[in-house]
Amino acid sequence: MCQDSLGDFARNLGQLVALNARFNQIVDLNSRYKDYLSTIWSLQDSRNSIYQNTTIQKLTYLTIGYLPLGLITAIFAIPPDQNVLILQMGLLGFVVAIIVSFIVTFTIVFSLERILGGIGKLTTAPSPTHEGKHPLALP
Repeated sequence: MCQDSLGDFARNLGQLVALNARFNQIVDLNSRYKDYLSTIWSLQDSRNSIYQNTTIQKLTYLTIGYLPLGLITAIFAIPPDQNVLILQMGLLGFVVAIIVSFIVTFTIVFSLERILGGIGKLTTAPSPTHEGKHPLALP
């Protein structure tokens, strides 16, 4: 009777070990699937971000194009009794002002990176040298 119980126990133990090994394989496989899906979702998020960035860039350039037009139109819409404009400017002055403002605006836009880089160099203080010492070390 004891031998039968030991045989049953050994058989059950073997089945449990095999079942444990299979379970661990399934867990590992699911972990790989999870990593795979996470990578796919990250890639899709990156693609969506790139698409949104290009859309925002297009809208920004469109807005930059309309800014000079709106500004010059607002200036020319000021009533003559305010003495903001010369009275003889007319339509030709309006068109010339729009063209000049477009040129100035787009010149600033396309050279903005160099302008900001120069400002960054002016405002960034050089870091002090410590001659190999740790900054918090006692003298």
